[in-house]
Amino acid sequence: MIVIADVELESSAERPAVGAPVIVEVRDTSLADDDSVTLATTLTRVEGRSSGWVATVELDVDDDTVPAGGDLTVWARIAATSTPEVTRGDWITVRAIPIDPSRAEQRVTVPVRHLD
Repeated sequence: MIVIADVELESSAERPAVGAPVIVEVRDTSLADDDSVTLATTLTRVEGRSSGWVATVELDVDDDTVPAGGDLTVWARIAATSTPEVTRGDWITVRAIPIDPSRAEQRVTVPVRHLD
């Protein structure tokens, strides 16, 4: 399955630095009482545009890793620092962005919010 994700700022009041890392993941969130499982991940960089758009990425999810009837979501983080954990100052997805595991290709918009 191919997922094309357009990462956009929820509010363009504050913009991440050009070149900041953008991490986008497709996650299996089927189990509400357990951690999600990352099925695909990619890294890109913030491009130098002035609109709310930050980056577009393509993720290739191995169909063999998608559980039958699974709930899949897209998650994104723009890192303000080099730490691997989400920290204050980052931009992250704050709501579920579902994708349909039965579709071979789909495009979604992934809004991210600044963590003050």
